[in-house]
Amino acid sequence: MSWLTPLLAAPKVNPFEVASEYINRPIGDRFVGGWWFAAIGAVGVLWLAIYTVDRRRRQAEQEKLSPSSLFEQLSQAHELTAEEQAMMRKFAGTDETEACKFFVDPRRWRGLSTQPADRLMLESIQTRLFGALALLERAG
Repeated sequence: MSWLTPLLAAPKVNPFEVASEYINRPIGDRFVGGWWFAAIGAVGVLWLAIYTVDRRRRQAEQEKLSPSSLFEQLSQAHELTAEEQAMMRKFAGTDETEACKFFVDPRRWRGLSTQPADRLMLESIQTRLFGALALLERAG
């Protein structure tokens, strides 16, 4: 007997009951029904959890790779104060990549400020970053 026969023979049969009976029918000595849906659902939930964790991990890695986070890490490594960081950002403008380049190339420091207070702080930062090379740059 086909599972479709009750649907065709009895017009007052609830199709959801028939579908439920079909889903939960025993096959041989095994019970196959809601377990398949539960297994598929569990695999789906597991995939969603792995996808979410991986996406958050990738986002965290991308945030670590931004120029602003690089500037923060370099500033911490060289023990720059907030005032010194602000001054470097001021001279770099809005581009965070330019602010990072101050840590690499001492030539970028030439002619940045004519004010004596700024010049003293810039020379202090330059000496901390480049040591004797900064002194040679200023002399030459």
